[in-house]
Amino acid sequence: MVDDTLREERIAKDLKRADQVIIPVNLVYPHNYPEEPAILLDALISPADALKVLARMEQIQNGEAGSFGI
Repeated sequence: MVDDTLREERIAKDLKRADQVIIPVNLVYPHNYPEEPAILLDALISPADALKVLARMEQIQNGEAGSFGI
């Protein structure tokens, strides 16, 4: 989760890419962001959604290609 109280430019960019103008928006930032885009999740996150994101984060950590970002 991100606190956008200070209106950071990187957060504004991701909200625009996610076609969102207000928060709450669930974005997960990989360790190599911005090379790897933030992962957008629905407002309500299911256990299956969380597991998918964790699997994608593991792929990113291992340098594997894939697509899950915004």
